[in-house]
Amino acid sequence: MMNNLVTKDFLKQNLNIPQLSEQRRIGRFLSNIDQLIAVNQRKSHVTPPISLNIIF
Repeated sequence: MMNNLVTKDFLKQNLNIPQLSEQRRIGRFLSNIDQLIAVNQRKSHVTPPISLNIIF
């Protein structure tokens, strides 16, 4: 376990990196989630809560 980050020790560590095709799939998946979040945020700003429509 590394307590202090030392360049030479860091460079000795093995990193598991997914294949490029898997990285692209992960990127598309995260991009789709980001788009869904953006759409839902826009909807929540456009549509006032139902309770406000009833009261006013």
